[in-house]
Amino acid sequence: MANLPTKFRKSSDFNVSYDFLDFDEGLGYRTYYAADGNNQQNLIVTNEAICSELPFRTSAAITTTPSWQTAIEEDFDITFNLPKNVRGTIFAVIPFGVSNNEAGSFPCRITATFIHFDGSSETVLGSGVSSEMLMSTASSPNEIDSAIALCKFIQTSVKHFKKGETLRVTIKMEVASQATEINVFAGIGIDPKNRNPSIMQYILSGSSIAQVIEDGDVTQTAFYVPFVLDI
Repeated sequence: MANLPTKFRKSSDFNVSYDFLDFDEGLGYRTYYAADGNNQQNLIVTNEAICSELPFRTSAAITTTPSWQTAIEEDFDITFNLPKNVRGTIFAVIPFGVSNNEAGSFPCRITATFIHFDGSSETVLGSGVSSEMLMSTASSPNEIDSAIALCKFIQTSVKHFKKGETLRVTIKMEVASQATEINVFAGIGIDPKNRNPSIMQYILSGSSIAQVIEDGDVTQTAFYVPFVLDI
């Protein structure tokens, strides 16, 4: 009996793992977490067991005005050690909050901008903006109000990243005022392990870092990135 031809499916030389799959779209998603370490550097990790040194990125005190003000603007770089093809919906889930010692209500919003960085120049792929959320604080000291933003951007065509290139996510938090100007601290949670703020210490060079996430609320910022499957 003659030997029958055998087809072998094309396979990568590397074992690639994904956190979840979208077979209908031919995509595999990896999850990346924002973190703090190396003396207040913005880091990216892929394991929820890792703890940040500081659980928040917090602004200096800001006096709100009727116009939008940028409280914080931070870059988080996902650098690829192998060539990657990105296509589909990129999600950014970002906990944020405010702290003050004055009573007041004021709107906040989060923008996540997704950027291709080749080591020397940036190309903006697109961005997602959260709803405007009304934050409220009472007059007691260090009153906190926090929420979660979901920002997304759809990369409709395949975007190729060469080895060593970066998907940069820039997170911007803006605040404004409604009737009266008040002083606030604002920030985002960046603890991969998602620890409760009440069990963490946040002291830097003898100065306290303002807590901006309520006890029991989420402190983990996560980015969900879709890659084209080799199928």
